[in-house]
Amino acid sequence: MNQYTRDELLKVQLLCFDNPKRANRIINTFPTYSSFESNVSAFISDTIKQHQHQSHFKNRLDRLQTLFNKIKAESHKFISINDSQYPTLLKETATPPPALFYAGNISLASTPQIAVVGSRKSTNYASRVIDRIVTPLLPFFSITSGLAEGVDTLAHTAALGNGGSTIAVIGNGIDIIYPIKNKTLYEKIINQGLILSEFPPGTYGKPHHFPQRNRIVSGLAKSTLVIEASRKSGALITAYHALDQNRDVFAIPGPIDSSSSEGCHILIQEGGKLIQSHTDILNEYQIKTPPTKKMAVTPNLPQQETIVIKHLSQSPASIDHLLQQTQLPIQSLLQSLTILEVNGFAKRHPGQQFSLL
Repeated sequence: MNQYTRDELLKVQLLCFDNPKRANRIINTFPTYSSFESNVSAFISDTIKQHQHQSHFKNRLDRLQTLFNKIKAESHKFISINDSQYPTLLKETATPPPALFYAGNISLASTPQIAVVGSRKSTNYASRVIDRIVTPLLPFFSITSGLAEGVDTLAHTAALGNGGSTIAVIGNGIDIIYPIKNKTLYEKIINQGLILSEFPPGTYGKPHHFPQRNRIVSGLAKSTLVIEASRKSGALITAYHALDQNRDVFAIPGPIDSSSSEGCHILIQEGGKLIQSHTDILNEYQIKTPPTKKMAVTPNLPQQETIVIKHLSQSPASIDHLLQQTQLPIQSLLQSLTILEVNGFAKRHPGQQFSLL
């Protein structure tokens, strides 16, 4: 763990929100933020070669304290890479953001996730795939996507509409709604899910922000599922990020005469797993579907699951409440809840709440 404070990591993020490699270089080169400040001129001349980029960085450095003060005054929520709530899988990627801004339930960032991505111009076929394959995954995974039109919107909506959890990673500030037609969905996700962004509040989306954002979508998830993608699409960028991050890539085949199938078929040809059923995905992670009848609680449960079940009741309890009550690490708690749910002891409710069956 580096020696930067939360606020110092926030400052690095504000300086380099559109250049993740530069943020990574600062933290890896300078053991403390004060050492960076002492050597910032040398850092600029040594690592930023183009004069216009040097000027841009210097201007941002001059405005840094003003922006930092504004964000703190407006009480925008963020987590730093040193915080316990920072998702472990994302931390393992090559360029994790030093800080992430968020709105909603930050506990969801540490839940098991599957990224669902695809065409902005989705068809009825994509809707059928979401219903048939994504919805049955909701007891086991949060659904992560990018809040774009098309497949992203269908995935988020299906998760919320079926009692699941969803995470939207956006390419602009968390206080800006884009696309505007997703305003209602955006508000529902804040209330029932989680919105994440590496871009400071007030930042409008630019074309290069969205491919950059895609590495976070894939980095949060155990796997990326691609539904309808053209040969050149953001969904393929996300899938290739997933491959670079050593994550699983799943693809839905489609009609051979549809341009929306080309990207998925390319992924399958390159080694992505062809998915025809939700059980194809569950089998990859050796997850069995829940039994149809509730199992009786027995003293044979492992100690960790026994601890969790003692603090569950018929009334739904949040992850935060259970963390406080059980004193378990969040990854251990989430694993135990999944085991209890799969074996018919616990039930998942909207907003990542749990109760006894």
